[in-house]
Amino acid sequence: MGTILSGSGVGGLVIAPVLRVLIDRYGVQWALRILGIWNFTVGVPVCLVARHRYKRGTATRNGKTRLNMNLAKRGTFLYQVSWSIILTAPVS
Repeated sequence: MGTILSGSGVGGLVIAPVLRVLIDRYGVQWALRILGIWNFTVGVPVCLVARHRYKRGTATRNGKTRLNMNLAKRGTFLYQVSWSIILTAPVS
């Protein structure tokens, strides 16, 4: 969770000035195109390298889910999840 939250924080910190420079130099349309191309060029290799842990259709084993529900019901887990949602949710 810490890695995910720090990544979203650093991404938000970096993308704002980069987007401002792109808009100033190229305009809104080209700035968004450049960001789209960047996301595509970074996302495709990541998708190709990422491994699947389980084969499709094997979410359960012997009728039991792979998610430990006792862990998911713990207060610390619920606290972390709720704060993650609050911290990463967009503010309108």
